[in-house]
Amino acid sequence: MAVPTLNVSHPSEPKSETLSSLISGDRLRLGVPIAMSERTDAYIAALKRHDAAFETLNRIRQVVVDIGAALQNHPERLRFVQIPNALSIPMQADLTFEGAKWPPVQEIHNALAECHAAISALKTEWANVCNTGEAYGLTPPPTDPWRPQPQRRSIRDRYGV
Repeated sequence: MAVPTLNVSHPSEPKSETLSSLISGDRLRLGVPIAMSERTDAYIAALKRHDAAFETLNRIRQVVVDIGAALQNHPERLRFVQIPNALSIPMQADLTFEGAKWPPVQEIHNALAECHAAISALKTEWANVCNTGEAYGLTPPPTDPWRPQPQRRSIRDRYGV
């Protein structure tokens, strides 16, 4: 059985093939560069947006969790620093937190809104690649993005590129 190759008319203008158009049983020639379709590109962009939105949310969440844990477990040791016109707390309070780093409510709200929008876009783009048979080799979206995710694979593996 002959292995199919990509025909190119000019080296600077390669023929664009989608992954699904090159797969036919065992006829996929490994190592051949495959230009992704617009749907696949849109899914990868949505996945990147999703990851960035949840990185922001997780950064904010960690600040709140750390301060919450200090307030719960060692309130006598906690003090905020660099807050204008704040009352004084004894220096024995050795767990310090820079007050300017506390996320404003608007930032928390906007991070949550971006996560909701990113999930919606990701589901839409995943459905698009699945409906056209182009999901092969792509990482599916997380089943529950609101829970902290386990360690992810490399960016190359994550985005299928």
